[in-house]
Order: sequence, then structure tokens, then C-alpha cells
Amino acid sequence: MLTSNFELLVARIADTTTPLTPATAPFRKIVTGHFLTVTNLDPTRRINLQALLTITSSTGNSTIVPGTNVRVVFDNGSIENNNPKSLISIPSIGGSSTFRTGVFSLGPKQTGLLAILPIISASVLTSLDLAIRGYIELRQSRSNGVFLNLGAIPAADVLFTPETRGTFLDEAFPTNVTTDELDFDQATYALPTANGKSRDTVAGLPAIDFDFVRIPTREVFLKKNPALSEDEAGIIYENINDVLSLQKAVPAK
Repeated sequence: MLTSNFELLVARIADTTTPLTPATAPFRKIVTGHFLTVTNLDPTRRINLQALLTITSSTGNSTIVPGTNVRVVFDNGSIENNNPKSLISIPSIGGSSTFRTGVFSLGPKQTGLLAILPIISASVLTSLDLAIRGYIELRQSRSNGVFLNLGAIPAADVLFTPETRGTFLDEAFPTNVTTDELDFDQATYALPTANGKSRDTVAGLPAIDFDFVRIPTREVFLKKNPALSEDEAGIIYENINDVLSLQKAVPAK
């Protein structure tokens, strides 16, 4: 399910070729992140979701380097879920790069917030040239982070609001002078959604076709489960084989 575009920035709001003075104070720095609020509208079922971030292939501070210049945090008010989520590169085609976030879960009627943020370092604040743009999709996950569901998973209705939130930084920031009076401003605006609405459906997942008696090769497994992407099939295939190998290693009582 497509949600919207996204943009991560650490930049100056306008070009300037002269040293900044009070007269040029409008040329301040801005840091922006993407915030996606999601509600599970199902009254009885917990859903497990992942976000896919796709950007055009690029270099320098215009591309995602997981754990170096971009991080993802999910918060649904629960301590165990209010934490960073992994961001993993997955195979992509067509001159683009795609990354998937770690799984985040929402209970029935529960609302959570997924934040995709630039990692601010001294070098980034000095260079002021981080600009990452792309689009986001939501999909259901077979895993809740611990258990793997091989059965069919029904479609899920969600309510979602994508936003850009930013902070304008004082030109003197950061400073060690405690007497400095720094000026910060905030900017927040909702983004247009892919369907023009705030309610949509995340597609369901078909049951996994797997022979637990005769373990197939990875190629056969892919052919039997064409709905899976290659990276998903690889993860599921390896997880199932790990479980079967463990069962064989434990003597029956």
C-alpha cells in the first residue's frame, strides 16, 4: 500500500555565498524528518507491518546508509515497542534503492507513530547537504519479530497520516556559550496521500506452500510461492529450515 512521498533534509533554507550576519539570518539551517501515524482499524486482530522506503540510486548524502545517516523509531505507547527499528537494504530494480524497516505491531484499534529521521552529526551540520527523497509503502509482515506465521493473513484496514516535521536551527547552534539566546522554530505539514484519502487497505498475504516432509530447494520454494519477493522468500525459507534442522537435532521423547 502506497502512503506518500518523503523527504529528509539537513540544509540551509536558501543559498548564500557571504558570511552570515544578523541581516542574513533568514538563511538558517533546517532539519526535517518524516512521521507516519498509523491506526489499526481492526477491532479484534493485531497486525504486523513493515515500511518500504524507495529512493533513486544516488551518492553521498542523497542516499540512505542505514545506521549512519538515517534511523527509524516506532512508538505506540508501549515500552517494548518504543524503540529503534532496523533499516535493511533489499534487492531492487530500475535504478532505485529500497530499504525495509523492522517489523512494528499494532493491536486492535491501536495507533502508532513511525518516525524516519536523519542522524545529525557535526559533519552533517557543517556540510548541510543531506537531502534524501523517495516514497513509502506499507505491507504486512509474517513475523511479529519473534514468531513466523505461515498461514494466510487477511487484508488490514488502516488509517494513516504522513507528515513532514522540521526544526529551524539558529545559525549559532551548536554553541558552548551559555549566555547565547538561540532562536528555534518548528514546521509541520501533512503530505498528500497516494489515494487522496487517509484510509486504505494493506494487502493480505497468501499461505506459504511448503513441504515439511521433503524440504524443497530454494528455487522450487520460490516457484511455489510467486507472491513472495526474492528477499522475503529467502528469509522465510531459511527460517523454516532452521526450525526443521533444530527439530531433527532434538531426540524424540
